[in-house]
Formats: sequence, C-alpha cells, structure tokens
Amino acid sequence: TNKILKNYMLAAVILLMAITSLGIFGFLSDAFQRNFSQYSLNLNKINSLKNQQTFITSQIDFNKNKLKDLIELQKTYQSSLDSAVKQDVTTTKTTSGGLFSSGKTEKVTDQKLLDSKNKIVETSQQNINSLFTQVSTVSSDLQNQEKLNSDISQEIIKLEADNTKGEIGTFKFVAEAFGVNIETAVRIFIILIVIVFDPLAVCLVIAYNSLARKEEKIEQKEINY
Repeated sequence: TNKILKNYMLAAVILLMAITSLGIFGFLSDAFQRNFSQYSLNLNKINSLKNQQTFITSQIDFNKNKLKDLIELQKTYQSSLDSAVKQDVTTTKTTSGGLFSSGKTEKVTDQKLLDSKNKIVETSQQNINSLFTQVSTVSSDLQNQEKLNSDISQEIIKLEADNTKGEIGTFKFVAEAFGVNIETAVRIFIILIVIVFDPLAVCLVIAYNSLARKEEKIEQKEINY
C-alpha cells in the first residue's frame, strides 16, 4: 500500500486500540464498582455490628455482675430472715409466792421482742421479694442480650462469608499478599488486561502475516532452484 494509506491505517489501528482499551477499562471498572459497593456496604455493616456487639458484651458483663450481687444480697436477707424466725421472743417472769407458797417462775412472750421480730421478718421478706423480682428481670435481660449477641455473631459471619465469595474475595487476598488496598490491586489487574488485549491481537495478526510472507519467500526460492 502507499505511504499515505499506510500511515492512516497505522494511526487508525492505534486509535481504535486506545478506544477499545478505554472501553474495556471502563467496563471492568464498572463491574468492579458494582461488586465493590456491596463489599463496602457489608464492611460497614460488619463494623456497625461489631460496635453494637461490643456494647452488648459490656452490658452482659454488667448484668452478670449485677445478678451476682443481687443473689448475694438475697442470701444475706434470707439469712437475716432465718435468724429472725428462730429468735426467741419469750422472757422469764418470776412471781412472788404467798404466805404459804413459794415464788413461781415461768416464760412469757415479750411483746417488744415479738414486735421487733415481726418487723424484721416483714422487712426481710419484702426485701427478698423485691430482690427476687430484680433477679428475674436481670436474668431475662441477660438471656435476651446473649441471644442478640449470638445473632449478631452469626450475621457477622454471614457478611464476612459473602465478602470472600467471587472475584472480590480473590482480589482481597491478592491485595493483602502484596500489601496494597483492594482498589489498587484491581486497577493494576485491569491495566494488565488492557495492555495485552488489543495490542496482543494486533501483534498476533502482524506476526502471522510476517510468518506467512517468509514462508512464501522460502517456497518461491525453492521453486526457483
């Protein structure tokens, strides 16, 4: 072909390679961004769930300590109640005898001791009942928090498993292996694809044509001989 057509075809091929390479780069980048958006969303959810789990764990520890203190206090009031129930409220009373009889000693109920005993028993019982209610409430809260903590752990595991699936998981592994972020790893991978896509196709065509021409020359020489 003549020089003008050759230069035009060369420039057109180079321009076409640049256009298709940009198209490939944009297509792959768009595909990555769609997947990466879900990956980033899952990461944000995981971080949020972990923060929530940290707070719930602190509440669980607090309620465990609170429940332990309530049980100990309940035992103290129960011990006080048992002691009050066993308290002796009688007192010894001696009456003097008559002219022809000796003095008489007997045990009678001391009203003050009885009133004091009843008050201690009543107060201890009220405290025990109140503590029993508090223990039930704290135990219920603790069970709910432990269940919620378990559900959050399962959700975190599910989200982390989703993030390791497909191409994103592969790029994440490569990025961690080379110490770069995942966007950089994907960008390098796309650039490598672009470099060897159209240029390699054109080079293969040129190489084939060059090889065919050489074979034709060799055949022509053999015919001439």
